[in-house]
Amino acid sequence: MQNKVYQSSQRVYAIAPAGGVKGGDAVRYGGIFGFAVTDAAAGEQYTLDCEGQWGVKMEAVGAPISFGDAVYFEANRADAQFSNEATAGATLVGYSTRFTPIAAGEVGDGLLCISPMPRTTAAEAIENAGGADA
Repeated sequence: MQNKVYQSSQRVYAIAPAGGVKGGDAVRYGGIFGFAVTDAAAGEQYTLDCEGQWGVKMEAVGAPISFGDAVYFEANRADAQFSNEATAGATLVGYSTRFTPIAAGEVGDGLLCISPMPRTTAAEAIENAGGADA
C-alpha cells in the first residue's frame, strides 16, 4: 500500500543540516534543490519547496544572464549563490525568468524558475554527455 504525502513533488520533507536552515535559504541535497519554507535547527524536519519562481541575487559571469538562460547554484560563492557559470562545484537548478538581462560582470536581482527535477553538477552533465565536445 502506498500513502501519498503531497499531491506533487513541489514540497518535500528534509532534515536540516549542521547549522540548521532559515526560511528562504537555498538548500541542495544531492539531486534535490529547493528553498526552506521555515526555520529549522540542525537535525529537525522541515519542508523544502522545490518548485516556483524565486527572487534571488544572480551574478552574470562572462556573459549577460537573459530570459531562459541556465542558472547554477553554488552555496559558497562570494557575491551570489546563483550565476550562469557552470563550474565543477555548481549545480544546474533552473532558468532565468527575468525580462531584462543582468549585464556581464554584475550582480543583480534575478528571477529563478525551478521545478522538481534531477539536478546534476556541471561536471556530471559534461561526463553524461560524453565529454565537453559532445
